[in-house]
Amino acid sequence: MRKAVYPSISAGILAAGLLLITSSSAPAQLLARSTRRAVQIGSDTGIAHQPAVRQPAGSVLTKVLRALEQHYQTRIVYEANLLNDKVSRNEFVVQPTEGLDAVLTRLLKPQQLRAVRLKGGGYTILPDTTPASTGQVIKPAVVNSPASVEQTARGPVSIGTIAPLSRTNPTAAETSVIALSGRVTEVNGNGLPGVNVALKGTVTGTISDADGTYKLGVPDDQINGTLVFSSIGYIRQEVPIRGRTVVNLSLAVDTKTLNEVVVVGYGTQERKEITSSQVSVKAADIQNIPNANLGSLLQGRAAGVQVTQNSGAPGAGATIRIRGISSLRAGNDPLYIVDDVPVANALTDINPNDIETIDVLKDAAAVAIYGARASGGVVLITTKRGKGRNKIALTTTYGFQNIAKKLDMLDAPGLLPVMREMYDNTGTRRDAFFTQIDTTVNTNWSESILRDNAPIRTIDLSTNGGEGKIKYAASINYFNQDGIVVQSGFQRITGRLNLDVEINKKLRFGNSLTLTNTRPQNAPANGATSAGVYLNALVKNPLSPVLDPLLGGYNFFEQWPGTTGNPLASLYEIDRDAVNNRAFGNVFAEYAPLPGLTLRTSWGLDYRMGSNNTFSRSTSNANRNISGSFSNTVDSRWINTNTITYKRTFAKVHDLTLLGVYEQQEDRNEDYSANGSQFPNDKVKTLNAAALINSASSLVGGNGLESLLSRFTYSYRDKYVLSGNIRRDGSSRFGRNNRYGVFPSVSFAWNASEEAFLKGIPQLSFLKIRGSAGQVGNQNGLGNYNARGLYVTGDDYAGQPGIRAGALPNPDLIWETTTQYNAGVDLGIFNERVTLSVDAYLKRTDNLLVDQAVPQSAGTGPLTVNLGKMENKGLEFNLTTHNLSGASALKWTTNLNLALNRNKIVTLLGGDNDATPIFVFAESRVFSVNALESALLAGQPVGLLFGYITDGIYPTNEANTTQLRNSTATGSIFGGGDVIFRDLNGDGIINGSDRTTIGRVQPYHTGGINNTLSYKGLSLDVFMNWSYGNQVYNATRQSLTGLETPSRNYLTDVQNRWRKPGDVTDQPRSAYGVAGNPNSSYTQTRFLEDGSYLRLSNVTLAYQLPQTLVQRIRLDNVRAYVTGNNLALLTKYRGVDPDVRSFTGEGQYGIDFGAYPRARTITFGLTLGL
Repeated sequence: MRKAVYPSISAGILAAGLLLITSSSAPAQLLARSTRRAVQIGSDTGIAHQPAVRQPAGSVLTKVLRALEQHYQTRIVYEANLLNDKVSRNEFVVQPTEGLDAVLTRLLKPQQLRAVRLKGGGYTILPDTTPASTGQVIKPAVVNSPASVEQTARGPVSIGTIAPLSRTNPTAAETSVIALSGRVTEVNGNGLPGVNVALKGTVTGTISDADGTYKLGVPDDQINGTLVFSSIGYIRQEVPIRGRTVVNLSLAVDTKTLNEVVVVGYGTQERKEITSSQVSVKAADIQNIPNANLGSLLQGRAAGVQVTQNSGAPGAGATIRIRGISSLRAGNDPLYIVDDVPVANALTDINPNDIETIDVLKDAAAVAIYGARASGGVVLITTKRGKGRNKIALTTTYGFQNIAKKLDMLDAPGLLPVMREMYDNTGTRRDAFFTQIDTTVNTNWSESILRDNAPIRTIDLSTNGGEGKIKYAASINYFNQDGIVVQSGFQRITGRLNLDVEINKKLRFGNSLTLTNTRPQNAPANGATSAGVYLNALVKNPLSPVLDPLLGGYNFFEQWPGTTGNPLASLYEIDRDAVNNRAFGNVFAEYAPLPGLTLRTSWGLDYRMGSNNTFSRSTSNANRNISGSFSNTVDSRWINTNTITYKRTFAKVHDLTLLGVYEQQEDRNEDYSANGSQFPNDKVKTLNAAALINSASSLVGGNGLESLLSRFTYSYRDKYVLSGNIRRDGSSRFGRNNRYGVFPSVSFAWNASEEAFLKGIPQLSFLKIRGSAGQVGNQNGLGNYNARGLYVTGDDYAGQPGIRAGALPNPDLIWETTTQYNAGVDLGIFNERVTLSVDAYLKRTDNLLVDQAVPQSAGTGPLTVNLGKMENKGLEFNLTTHNLSGASALKWTTNLNLALNRNKIVTLLGGDNDATPIFVFAESRVFSVNALESALLAGQPVGLLFGYITDGIYPTNEANTTQLRNSTATGSIFGGGDVIFRDLNGDGIINGSDRTTIGRVQPYHTGGINNTLSYKGLSLDVFMNWSYGNQVYNATRQSLTGLETPSRNYLTDVQNRWRKPGDVTDQPRSAYGVAGNPNSSYTQTRFLEDGSYLRLSNVTLAYQLPQTLVQRIRLDNVRAYVTGNNLALLTKYRGVDPDVRSFTGEGQYGIDFGAYPRARTITFGLTLGL
């Protein structure tokens, strides 16, 4: 990878943004403090000029407290179950000049409650154990946190912003304290902010900051007391102090009290309101893994999400399928939404350290809100936003990569006997060049193109904060990965700026902005008629030297037919310059004119501009040709979304949320490309210098989408939840007869554990039963103009240029429609130490979009029509167990997910035609691989391999069947050492009629398991993923064992080849000079292998420095870690890796054809919090 430092627009803007934000935060905080001081003048805490508070009799106490918070600009925290079912007995009125202390005493005393003022600001509600006649006065709490503080004995419920209150002079007892500190983490070792840390039996407490650290002053007579740690969504723990000054703790998730906000389509919901099937992937689970593509990081992390690596090259994409394959040509990729903006091909443009959450929406109840684009599921990516005091974090990593597995190839001494045998077996005269070959040369070509310890490094600088009206999150990230193949790699600079500005309590606005600059350096990859550089290196004859011993320069050794050029020359002597710049994000404004009513408008943009230029110098090939190709693309998308949301609670038990959305989206794309040859020299690389322009083309296109949608959610006593969506999409891609589609869904959830008859079961912590049904559409893979017809240029008539019809119009095209049914159960037992989610689903897709051939007399290409149906059904399991938790310093948590999916094409062409397979892929002849075919067939899953069944190798010449060649009889007779092809129709002839379906490439089940162990500051994460039951066609082995020519190299497997009558082996004889040699060409079961595997995908060992040491060096957080990726693989597959997809067209699954190999990576990282 070239080491040049490239300028980036994103780097400059983000650096300026960071300086602006950090420099402006101090004045803003000073202004806020000045404002708060002014508020406190007058009564003890009253605000004289705001209107009075009036709540009717019977008002829920929590609602009254919320009104007081808003009126007095303070914060009131309390334990959730402390106020359950409590209501005001009379009308409650607050006069404009009345102080909050007196108001709280008057409100809470009849409820046997009291308010305690926190020294850092705000109030907490506690049980009142003092007799009512004492008339107890609220007194300030003893809280020694330097920041604003809230605390209760258990997880608090709070609303609003803390405004510091008047403080009384500290007493002597307050100053006689012992400084205690520590850090609160999740079970995986990541810091946990916002945890309440209280001294049991007192009102002394504090709250953990952004990285989980806390400081607390403990009276010296309480140094042997007990600390209570609590946070919403986590299991409360009590820890004895025992005289210590540092107390660290990890909290386990408590799903029973998990009412945190969850991201859903066009908004958020509390988890208890969720009726759909969706799963969240924590950002902490993927941030330590060095990978340029975010999609690869999701592999094995979520049930029902199957991820397959397309290649091991840096920046290479991954194929992601959510609940199977639903379309044959209209696209199966999920819809990606980043901060409310739909983006395409963005997974290499996102910095994992910027991510807050990744939510995968799977069933129709979750995805129908996105209508025509959501049949492949939806992935919601939410980036970090500002909160709390200003924090700066610097993370740097450095790692090295090596090839995970190498194939065993023959060296020169091993290949020479094979070459001689090829000539001798066929009686072919040896080439003159063979007799003059230098047998002392022994080049390991595959090693020559590989790089040992290829470096990978990242630097990430971020700032996050906002305690006042302005909240911000900004970052800049540099990622640089050199590939394990020389002259390959990937560079990326990413900048992000998120702002939230509160104008007043009704109006706020903000933005999300990402800027990226990427520079991929791609090694030559496999094509339909050409092999990639890795496969070229494998087949290169080791008797060929790298450099020409006579003329100097690269040796191309072209004297024999079928040779592959010089792999090193194709890497070093061909310039590949690709640059991509991108900006995506949105700006929004939100207004709340009335309580519960919110209006929001946002404008989103995704703008991509890229260039990809290739220049082949004269030293790159034997003919010394100089050629170049140049392309530029500009893609843009804008989207305007307008929403109205209304939330209200009726009669204390009925919760209703209504959502309405109007949305418009427009996409536009421009592509320009040209290539030329016969450049004058290697220095002039502009297209106008080429003597011959071979081709030039341009393309301008676009499409639009207009949508109306609505959603309602109703909940009764948090037990019964009903939700429904409906969306109407209009797309320019469809004809005038079917431009609009309507996509509804309905779902229901029953929180059964809230029922009285189940509350008596102590082992049962949580039980929810869910069900949903709905429809979504698919337009993703359909061209912009398929419904209107296409014209093509480049055809001449009578010497004059002209155009012709390229595809016929079809105004009756309609949407692919996927109907999905889902049933699910969420279960928690033993105080949430074990949680389980199970989902069962059925997906049926109608009106599949396919290309139908037309008669040649029409003079056009195929016609796009709606034909066929497809089905997916499956089960998904998510299990979490807290094996070791509680007060023990050693924690152990296990997360397991498992998914089973069964895919089937129900009908394709209809009627009797369903018995005829449709071939979707026929690989041209490259290195012995000929007619490699995948097929579509009704009643079978997508991605069937179609070919011949083989039954071993003939040991003698006794066979008497006709040789396979081009599906016709040739009269050739199979003999000893030839492959035994099964004669399925029994006609004594092996030809195309004997082909059948031979392989299933879709797995029976996939999954992942993660174990997290932590002890004090040390944590260990071990993650494994697997795939079971799928088959892989090893076209790499097929091309490396076909003994057709002495000019190439082969696997060491060929040393076990058949040599004489009577040999029993699985390797056929050499067949030099046999045209269309069936032993090594054509799709056959001999190269079909079990692709099941279990991978040790990631191991991370981390250490968090003790807080006492961190404070000495004036830092907030120091974390060091080492991560190993792709450390081990358990599989029967004989190739490099079974998790590969060499060809990415729909239906072309499970084929390994010399793909760029995957690396094993070791990375060291350090995070400093400032």
